[in-house]
Amino acid sequence: MKILIFGYARSRTSLLQDVLSKHYNLQDLWEPYNNSSIATIKWKIDRMYEIQKSNTLKITEELMTKDNFVTKLFIPFTFNIYKLMHVPNPNWTKDDFLDLSKYFHINSYDKIYCLHRENYTDFICSFLTQHDMAYPIFVENNKRDQKVLEILRKQKPYFQYSQERAYMDVFEKVVYKATVKKLIDSNLPIEIVEYNDVPTFISQNFPGVGTKYIATGLDYKSQVRNYNEIEEKIKIAEAELLPKVDEIYQLLSK
Repeated sequence: MKILIFGYARSRTSLLQDVLSKHYNLQDLWEPYNNSSIATIKWKIDRMYEIQKSNTLKITEELMTKDNFVTKLFIPFTFNIYKLMHVPNPNWTKDDFLDLSKYFHINSYDKIYCLHRENYTDFICSFLTQHDMAYPIFVENNKRDQKVLEILRKQKPYFQYSQERAYMDVFEKVVYKATVKKLIDSNLPIEIVEYNDVPTFISQNFPGVGTKYIATGLDYKSQVRNYNEIEEKIKIAEAELLPKVDEIYQLLSK
C-alpha cells in the first residue's frame, strides 16, 4: 500500500501522516522531496529547474522501489519555483509544471490525501512563525517543546511581509487548487481534508490511533501584530491570481 499526502505545509500533514502510518502499519517516509534542496540563487534559473526535475525523478524512482509507506509532497516541489521567485509577472508554460505521472508516479498511489488551510492568513503566519523559530512541530511530554510553546504564546511578532511575497504565496494556492481539480478529473483516489477538520476526520476514520504530535493552540490573529496587514495583502493577491486556476489547470499533466 502506498499513500501520498499532498498540499500545504502547516496544514496538519505530519499529524495525519503519523496516524496513517500507525493505522495501516506503514513506513513513515516523512518528506523525501524536501531533500531536493530548492535553492534561492538568482542566476541560471533554467539550469536550477533542470536540477530540480532531475532530483525529483531520482527521489520518485527510489520511492517506487518501496512498498507499504506513507509519504508527503508539498506544492513548491511540483512546479518551477525558481521562475516564481526570480521572474516578475512570469509567463507560465506547460513545461513549468512537473508532469504528475512522469515525475511523481501519481497513479501508483492507493490513496492521496489533499490537505489545505482555508484561512490563508493563518497559514502564512504559521509558516512565518515556524521559519522564525526554526521549530516546525511539537510532540507530547517533551520539556523543550513545552518551553518553546510557552515562548511562542507570549510573543507578539511583527513579520515583514511584502505584496510581492503575497503574490508568490498565493500562487502556490492557485497551483494547489488546479492540481486537486486535475486529480479529481483524473478519477484518482483522493480525499480532501481542511486543516480544521483533520482531528475529526482522524477520530471518525481511524478511531483509537494515538499520535505523538500536539496542537500549538496559537491564535495568530490576536498574536501577530500586523495580521490585518498580511491579510489585506493576501486578499489583493487572491483577487488577481485565483481567477488563473483554470489557466494553470490546462497546463498540468496527470
